[in-house]
Amino acid sequence: MKKIRYSKAEDILLIELSDKPIEHAEDEGQIIVHFTKDDEPVLIEVFAAKEFVMGTLDSVLNEKEVAIIVHEDVAIVSAGWKKARIDCRR
Repeated sequence: MKKIRYSKAEDILLIELSDKPIEHAEDEGQIIVHFTKDDEPVLIEVFAAKEFVMGTLDSVLNEKEVAIIVHEDVAIVSAGWKKARIDCRR
């Protein structure tokens, strides 16, 4: 079950990756990732989503770095001028 929702009133982007129960969350700046007890990502919340998405699109259009990298215990979201590093360990 993957679902993407946007709240215009709150300017929050919600990316649901699964419907498994959430055990804990890690945040870095404007991004919160919710995990299961086995550290599987379940939900990603992006606050100030319009700014984040527009920055990402600007980076794509200007051929700057745009990446979401998940490797072992760390997720790195990079949109050219803005970067968030999320430690996924408990």
